[in-house]
Amino acid sequence: MKKLYLFAMLSCFLLYWMSTILFTMPENYFEIEFGEQRAFFDRLFYQRWSFFAPPPQFNDRLYYVIRDKKSRQQHTFEVIRQITTQKQLKAPFNQEENLLDYAVNNSVLGLKDIQRENVRLVKYIFPDSSDSFISRKTLTLTWQNNNTSEAIRTLKRYGVMVALKNNLNPADQEFKMVLSQKNLPKFKDRNNKNAKTEEVLVFESPFYSASLNN
Repeated sequence: MKKLYLFAMLSCFLLYWMSTILFTMPENYFEIEFGEQRAFFDRLFYQRWSFFAPPPQFNDRLYYVIRDKKSRQQHTFEVIRQITTQKQLKAPFNQEENLLDYAVNNSVLGLKDIQRENVRLVKYIFPDSSDSFISRKTLTLTWQNNNTSEAIRTLKRYGVMVALKNNLNPADQEFKMVLSQKNLPKFKDRNNKNAKTEEVLVFESPFYSASLNN
């Protein structure tokens, strides 16, 4: 009888922790297939904590629009995806790409932090403003720091490197930075080639002149 009791307790213990692990994982096949059981489990054992960090919801995209000052001909280059691709292609001999990835992505994070702080500031100063006004004011306020923010200065310098890599003389060009977030498809749509993923603008600079010394 004692062994049966221990066996029952152990079975309940293992069942609880297996269910907890499966239902607290990021969106997955098991959770989709057993949605009703998940709801029943949550009613009995509701919890706020999780074993797993939530999966990323989007990928950052950084574009440089480079325009000739005289002819006005322009070229657009997306760089974050290109850096990631080069890291994968050159692994394990990709130390240069790793350093570049670190510098660019850290600067993007710095720019996004500035944006968030400025959004809070604008909303505080202009509490009854429309979303479009807040967006315009935030962009203007963020760019005012372009010569003092190390994150923005690093991104400006990298834009010059992009121009040089594409045989464009930086002295003859004007630059614009565009940062966006491309939403990732949900787990249930992972194999759906027609699933639409929205790309949301985060930051857009005016055209500016730049050099490696900026």
